[in-house]
Amino acid sequence: MRFLFVTIGFLCFCLLSLSAQNKFSRFYEFGVKGSGYIVDTYVVDSALAVPMNGSNFGIRLVYVEKKYAGVFFEMTYNTVNYNKDGLNVSYKYLHFPLFTHFYFPMGDFSASIDLGPYGMALLEKNKPLVLENDFLYGIGGGVGVSYSLKNVVIGVDARYYFNMPSNSRDDDNFRSKWFEVSVNLGFRHLLK
Repeated sequence: MRFLFVTIGFLCFCLLSLSAQNKFSRFYEFGVKGSGYIVDTYVVDSALAVPMNGSNFGIRLVYVEKKYAGVFFEMTYNTVNYNKDGLNVSYKYLHFPLFTHFYFPMGDFSASIDLGPYGMALLEKNKPLVLENDFLYGIGGGVGVSYSLKNVVIGVDARYYFNMPSNSRDDDNFRSKWFEVSVNLGFRHLLK
C-alpha cells in the first residue's frame, strides 16, 4: 500500500513538471554509474532463492529527443558474492538495459521513469549456482532524480529487474529478480 502512495506521489510530481517545462532543447548525456543491489539467486539443492549482495560499475547514455521522452542505454560489469552458512557463491556478468526514458525537468532538478528490456551475459560463476543459461533477458524499470550543474548531472536511480526465462534449463521456476540503487555522474550536451 505504501508503494502505491509513493508511486502516485511521484507521478503527480512528474505531471506538475509538464507545465513547468516551456523551453526544451534536445540533449544527450554520457556518464558513469556505480550501484549496489540485492538479488534473489538460486543455489543447487535449494528450492528457495537466496538473497545475495552485488555491485556494479559501468557507462550510461541518455538521449532525449522529444519534450518528455528519449532512450536510455547502460553497459555495466556486475559482481555478486555470498559467503555465509558454509555456502560460498559468486558470479560475474555484463548487464545492458535499453529503456524508454521519460524525462520530467523542474529547473535544475529532474525526475525520470525508465522502462524496457535488458539482456545479461554471464562471464563467470562457481559450481553451486542454478545459472545454466549464459545469456538471460528480462524486463526492468525504475525511477530517478537528478540535479544539473550546467553540463554536469548528478543523479540517483532505483530500479527493479525481473528475468523472463528461468535460470535453469530443466525447471521453469528459477527466475532471478533484483532491486538496485545507483549513483551516476554524467555530462550533458545540448543539441540544436
